[in-house]
Amino acid sequence: MADWAPNPEAQYRATELREILISTLQRLTPALKIVFVLRDIEEYSLSETSEILNLSATAVKTRLSRARLQLREELSKYFKQPE
Repeated sequence: MADWAPNPEAQYRATELREILISTLQRLTPALKIVFVLRDIEEYSLSETSEILNLSATAVKTRLSRARLQLREELSKYFKQPE
């Protein structure tokens, strides 16, 4: 019989990844974090995000770009490929 229970090693990796992502998100400024969460996690549209935050679409795009760049820089420390 096959064991369908999650692999403990896979569970540990998933937990570790979740903790890394949460701590990295917490380092964003509130203005960047809220835009990132609304757009990329909650999947609100650009116009919905603009309306919720009372910002222009350009401001939302700029903040989202900055948030993604900061996250990419922070996360690359953990996931950088050895040369």
